[in-house]
Amino acid sequence: MLDARRGESAARREAFFRPSFASLDAYAESTRPLHERVVQALGWPLNGSPVAPPEGDVMETLVAEDALGTIYRLQIPVLGPLHCYGLYFVPKGDGPFRLVISQHGGLGKPEETAGLFDTANYNHMTRRIVERGYAVFAPQLLLTWDEEFGPKYDQQELDIAFKQVGGSMAALQIYMIQRALDVLLCRKEIEGPGAAMVGLSYGGFYTLAATACDARIRTAVSSCFINDRLKYGWQDWTWFDSANHFLDREWCALVCPRPLYLEAGRRDDLFDIATAREAGASAGEIYGKLQIADRFAFEEFDGTHEFNPGNTPLDFLVKHFPPRYQAPALVMPDFSVGSAGGGAVRLPR
Repeated sequence: MLDARRGESAARREAFFRPSFASLDAYAESTRPLHERVVQALGWPLNGSPVAPPEGDVMETLVAEDALGTIYRLQIPVLGPLHCYGLYFVPKGDGPFRLVISQHGGLGKPEETAGLFDTANYNHMTRRIVERGYAVFAPQLLLTWDEEFGPKYDQQELDIAFKQVGGSMAALQIYMIQRALDVLLCRKEIEGPGAAMVGLSYGGFYTLAATACDARIRTAVSSCFINDRLKYGWQDWTWFDSANHFLDREWCALVCPRPLYLEAGRRDDLFDIATAREAGASAGEIYGKLQIADRFAFEEFDGTHEFNPGNTPLDFLVKHFPPRYQAPALVMPDFSVGSAGGGAVRLPR
């Protein structure tokens, strides 16, 4: 009985989400109910419920200079005493520079994405973005880590606690990214408009989710996440009634019409390439119906659960979010701007 109901969820999603493909403006307007449903499902602190104002000031510490540029540690006030920690890379040369968020995955750390002590499966992702001429912020999300890097931490336990009071870890993490954008996009060395975001695995999810929730993220590169969420329905990727309203295709629909690159390794040992391929094709159909297929790509590469060591994802980034602003960067529908406790929330219209 449960399997049958889950199998029927695709029809219920289709009945709920019927976007207009008449124009980009019509599409943006028709996605408003989906966006509102997503924010409602994720809950506090994204849903407009009261939040504690951030405490303290941004703290900046010089880490090192190398051949690529200068590295800083930043601590950005987010919510009450909670701060967003991350590494901030400013390339050599004359600025201003465009900003890219480089997001680690599960068990990950900003230092790993840059290969400062171990590049793991990131293949020097952050440093490769800096090499392309971008300023890069690599934030530490509140994802599981072990005793080696501090008190043992389990985001699944915290996600349960958040959901018991109307929130979710996803809502908190996205809110942290938004607060970081509030601060970073005002820095003198950063050139707008907006930013881009690149992420692997859990970082691939947060790239999709943060881009869907914040129009300031102009281009998204999501690696090794897109798949069949009924097959891989991990607890902190699952919300009440979500299969009836939004799964991976619908996250991508909220990124559209902004450029979106998805990729998956053919030898991924966590996620099936066949179902990743199906999900990628489904997302691509949305861009095709809007006649903006050039703003979308799904890439299969010869790799495991890792950020593509080849040039394809960063070539896509450079094409659609060039290191130097080139007006007009992208024809976009109108966007409205709201505020939630000091963190700007941008809702598609």
